[in-house]
Amino acid sequence: MPAAVPARTRIDAEERRQQILDATRRVTLQRGLHDVRIADVAAELRVSTGLIHYHFDTKDELLGAMLQHTAELEIDTVVERLASIDEPPARLDAAIDAYLPSARRDPSWVLWIDVWGEALRDANLRRISKVLDERWVEVFASVVEAGVERGVFHSRDPLASAWRLCALLDGLGLQVVLHQGTISRAQMRRHVRLAAANELGYEPTLEP
Repeated sequence: MPAAVPARTRIDAEERRQQILDATRRVTLQRGLHDVRIADVAAELRVSTGLIHYHFDTKDELLGAMLQHTAELEIDTVVERLASIDEPPARLDAAIDAYLPSARRDPSWVLWIDVWGEALRDANLRRISKVLDERWVEVFASVVEAGVERGVFHSRDPLASAWRLCALLDGLGLQVVLHQGTISRAQMRRHVRLAAANELGYEPTLEP
């Protein structure tokens, strides 16, 4: 009786699409948004460019999908984490920590700094960047609103408070990621926690 021929494993469309997005993110971090090519992504996955084009018609569509997927994953992870924290100050501290760069040259921050630069000349990237900014502000605004409802935070306009905190995080984060020696991650955390306490009228928990 002839030996059974092993069945070929086929990757379904959704799994392949996820592989392409993950590879696109890796290649983009290596080469930058401006210089990444479909051929680079195909080489990273060891597949043909035709397979990439089967899922994404153009480079712009591929990069847009990768960035949107990255943003959704980041936000969803943070929202899930915050849902498990009850006390408003602790929840706000967790949101701040999630926003902080993990270290100099933090991959996520490098990616979004690249997006900010390219968005000056690219309307689609500008739209994606705007959506990400607004999603983060919504996360912080919801934390502030919950704290106000419980009488722990004080803010007449939680959304405006959230915008101010996110703008501060963006500005200090650039210094941490781009300029070695200007400010450390620990210093950034302390600055933002103090600013949040001043903004919202509560006593901050500060590390030594």
